[in-house]
Amino acid sequence: MDLLQLCAQEFYHLLSYQYHIIIGRKGKIMEFTISFDQADFHHLAGLHKLRDNLRLQTGKRSDVMKEILEIIFRYNARANIFSVIQADYLLQNDYGETPVYLFLSQRSDGDTQVCRTLFPKMEKDYAQGQPRYTLLKKEKMNLNTGEIILQYDRLTSKAVIGAPVGSEQ
Repeated sequence: MDLLQLCAQEFYHLLSYQYHIIIGRKGKIMEFTISFDQADFHHLAGLHKLRDNLRLQTGKRSDVMKEILEIIFRYNARANIFSVIQADYLLQNDYGETPVYLFLSQRSDGDTQVCRTLFPKMEKDYAQGQPRYTLLKKEKMNLNTGEIILQYDRLTSKAVIGAPVGSEQ
C-alpha cells in the first residue's frame, strides 16, 4: 500500500466522528465543531495541486477518495504551485518534535468547520501576530453510537479526561 492510500484509510476513520471545541480569550468564549466528509480529503491530501491528472481535477471529490483506496496516482513534482490559504481558525500542535498547522474554515452549510489544510511549520510562522485563544473544552463524538468522549476540560473540575461524558470514576 502506498502512502496516499494509507492516508486515505486513516482519514476514512475520521468520517464517523466530530469534535466540539470551546475556546476562550479575554473573558469571551467561542464554540465550534469540526466535521469530516469524504470530499475534504481531496484538498487535505494536496490532490488539488496535481495539475497533470485530469481525473483529480474534474472528478467528484468524494469519489476520488474512494478510488485512491483502490488505485495509485503518479505525482508530477515539477509542477509550480502557489496557494492562498483562507481559514477561520489556525490550530498549532506538535507532532513529535515538529510544530504542525491545521487551518479550519466554515463549511458552506455554516454548521461546522472543515479542515482546510494541514502542514508542518517550516520557515514561516503562521501563528505570529495571530490572537491566541485558550482551549477550554474538547469533546469527541462518535456519530454512529452517539457516545461523547471528553478529551479535555478546563471549565469544570469534575471532568474525567478521556472518559465518556456522564461516566463516573
